[in-house]
This record gives sequence, structure tokens and C-alpha cells, in this order.
Amino acid sequence: MKKNLIITIVLILSIVLVSLPSFVHANGPQAITRVQGNARGILTLGSLSVTLSNTPSSGNVLVAVIGAKGTSPSVGSISQTGVTWYNIFSTSMTGYDIEVWAGIVDSASASKTTTISLTGTITSAVADVCEYSGLNTAYIISHPQGDQTASKTKTSPTTTTDTTATDPTTYANELWVGGAILNTYAQSSPTHGFTLLDGAISTGISLSYLENIVSSTGNAESGTTAVGGSGVWVAILVTLPATPSITLTPNYGGPGATITLTGYGFAVDSPMTATFDGSPLTLIGTTTTDSTGYFTCTFQVPSETNGGYTVIATDNQGASADNSLNPFTVTPESPVGVISSVFACAAALAVWTIATKRKKIN
Repeated sequence: MKKNLIITIVLILSIVLVSLPSFVHANGPQAITRVQGNARGILTLGSLSVTLSNTPSSGNVLVAVIGAKGTSPSVGSISQTGVTWYNIFSTSMTGYDIEVWAGIVDSASASKTTTISLTGTITSAVADVCEYSGLNTAYIISHPQGDQTASKTKTSPTTTTDTTATDPTTYANELWVGGAILNTYAQSSPTHGFTLLDGAISTGISLSYLENIVSSTGNAESGTTAVGGSGVWVAILVTLPATPSITLTPNYGGPGATITLTGYGFAVDSPMTATFDGSPLTLIGTTTTDSTGYFTCTFQVPSETNGGYTVIATDNQGASADNSLNPFTVTPESPVGVISSVFACAAALAVWTIATKRKKIN
């Protein structure tokens, strides 16, 4: 009886392992999170700097909204140890300037202080800096104006600073950052689902830092209301996408094996391409992303020697994701196949042994 039970268990394990499907790991576009901020700085003795509470983490992105008033005001440069800064977008009118910059933290020992160099004759200036995780750093480098941008100026008094992008965003998962420099009055009452992180009055001007982390495409809009009156203002808006990701299921296989490639967080309605160890892959199935930037298709493992390989998927905007942290393993036979074969052989041997003993007894 015990031998029959053992044989049954072995046979069941063999069948289960032979038919075991590949496990699909739950995944998605990397979540955008504000890690710290806003940190605020004002013009003091001709110098403008902002100091964060904590050292920013390598791989994260600092976003700065900077407003200045004076004669031909603008931001000349931003310096910070361990951070590379990029001018994403700026707009100005006579006497006023507002800009959005993004800084990629590329050192574990980055400085907490952002030093902003202004040009022109500056009478007032305010800056806000926040740190985010989950933003696509490669996209920021290759797209110096982000996904979508917008700006608006008002030379006549008005109480609202509404700014609307003309075209819908390309990516569903994005950080939308808006801001406005307003003369004389503070700002409040953010519109269109934004969070207002600043807006206080300082040396005759206020600067709003507006944040909205979204999960769908649309025409980005932001705005505030002047507190207690109306004044001249200049407003700005930029959108920055999240880091996309891919999953390979299974993450191993021999030449000719069919692998499922799943992608998240890419440009919406985008045809996708992929490479395997630098060579183009033939993708089979749905190779265009849906309205969320998701796609899933298959490919066959090329004839490669055993080892780990990098797969890169790219959308039509140039954003890409790879599996470099968990390379695809080319094997003669998948681990599941090897294990199931061992169990199958063990089961067959057990059955043969019992049958032989019974035959001798009889």
C-alpha cells in the first residue's frame, strides 16, 4: 500500500511539473513618487539657492520651478554636486521669467543644496525643488522639453493663471508640473486636480509649484487663483513620463523557444520594436500599445550560446526598457523541463521495479 502511494505521488508530481505554466510576475509602469519637497529658496544678497532636507538618492530626479522678476531675468545655469541639470522649459514677458528644470541625481553622495545662477538685473526670485522617484531619466536627457509643454502670460490683471497644453499627453503615467509667477499677491485654490506646494508671497511676488501625478493621457491643465486681488502673471506647464518596464515569461529558454514579452508604461498607441543582444527581434502578436501604454506579444529565442542576454523594447518616441537587472538566460533545456524529466524517469523506474517484483512473486 505504501509503495503504491509513493508511486502515485511521484506520478502526480511528474504530471504537474511537465504541464507547469510559466509564472507571470505582476508588473506595471514604475510608480512616480514625490520623495521629498517642496524645499523653498528666495533671493538673498543676489544669490538664489534651495536646500533639501535629505540627500537625494542616485537615479532619482529633482524638479525645480524658478520664478524671477527684474530687467531681462532668466536662469543662466544650475549647479549641484552629483546632479546633472537640464532646462526643460521656460517662458517670459517683460520683467518676469519662469522656468522648469530637471536634475538627474547620478551620485550616491549628491549635495542637498541647489545653487541657481540668474542673469539680468534681478529684484525678486523664488525657487522650489522636489525630489521624485520613478521618472524616466533617459527620456529627460533625450527630450529636453519633456512630453508636453504649455505657457501663458497676462499683462492685464486677472485672478486665474490657467495654462493648458494644446496636444494630449503621449504617456499615461506622468508627472505634471505647473507654476506661475504672480505680482503683488499670493496664490491659492489649485485647479484641475493639482496639488499646490507653494504660492506664498515674498518680496512682492509669489511662485506656485503645482503637482499632479496622473495615470491617463489628456490635455494637461493647471492654474491657481490670486489671493485678495489680481496681478500680472506668467504661467508654465510641463509633463514628464514614468519609467517603462518589460517582463519576459519565462525568463529562460533554449533556441527556438517561444517567450512572452510584456511591456508597461510606454507611449500610448505606439508600435513597438525589440532587440535581443542588440539584434532585431521578430515580434508576434499584438505589437502596438493600448491606451495605457501596455502591450504583450511573443518571440522565439534566437540561436545563441548559453548565458545571459539583454532584451530592449522601444516605443515610437524613443523611450525604452530592458531586462538588464535580470538578463534572459539561454539554456539547452529549461529548468522545468529538466526537473520534470527527472521525476518522469523516477516514476517510470518505480513502476518497473514494483511490476518486476510482483512478477517474481507470482
